[in-house]
Amino acid sequence: MSKLSGRSNDYRMSHAKVGYGKLYSNFYSKGTYSYCIWQEEQKLLHKIFRDFDLYKKKNILDFATGTGRIINFLVNNFPDAKIWGVDVSKEMLKYATKKFRANHSIKFLLGDLTTDGILQRKLKKQEINIITAFRFFTNAQESLRLEVLRSFKKISDNFYLVFNIHQRPLSFFFIYKMYRRVKSIITQNSELNRFNLLSLSHIKKILEGEGYTLVKTYNVTWTIPAMFKFFPKNCNLLLKIVKLPLRNFIPSETIVVAEYKQKDVT
Repeated sequence: MSKLSGRSNDYRMSHAKVGYGKLYSNFYSKGTYSYCIWQEEQKLLHKIFRDFDLYKKKNILDFATGTGRIINFLVNNFPDAKIWGVDVSKEMLKYATKKFRANHSIKFLLGDLTTDGILQRKLKKQEINIITAFRFFTNAQESLRLEVLRSFKKISDNFYLVFNIHQRPLSFFFIYKMYRRVKSIITQNSELNRFNLLSLSHIKKILEGEGYTLVKTYNVTWTIPAMFKFFPKNCNLLLKIVKLPLRNFIPSETIVVAEYKQKDVT
């Protein structure tokens, strides 16, 4: 089992291990592939918030907030907003809370938004108008994806949902998944088969099935982490490679903007 998988059949339990918060944070340490791609994700988030005039919004929820990577971006760009970070992992929130202890505009909440009625009611009072959810939908099992989309509708009647699909099938991730499958047979390590891919067409289907509208998508990159072994460990070079036109033809990661508006029943 890889140190960063820690998976059970339910994604809720995947980040519960003691010490996982620090381990996950190191995953984004300077010079890593994930750190480099995060630089491009931030540029696209700026573009998204400008395109949809979201910088005027004042109440933001970061779902599956983890160690607070997205929170850090939000704090730096929404200085007057109230920001909530929710996660089921006590271990991850412990790490995030330490990082933002001095910032009183952020509230971290431990709980399962899909089942915790008290948590839902608490957030319902906040008039949330932006929800972010990064590195969640690809990793989660299908039933949990649906439960989460439904829980969002319980806490707000009108909001934008901004999230990423970080392992798309029509990309080099498909080849990488086949490689893992062959390796799992050779090594008899079934853990290697636990590698989700999520297509844009599928996420569009489940969004629409739950009453959301997929508004726009932004392709981040066509590269995958395994390629970083063959590149010089240089973010500037990688980011030039990332921006090649290939990302519009075989994107491996995409940021999705969806909108939910409760329909009038009158």
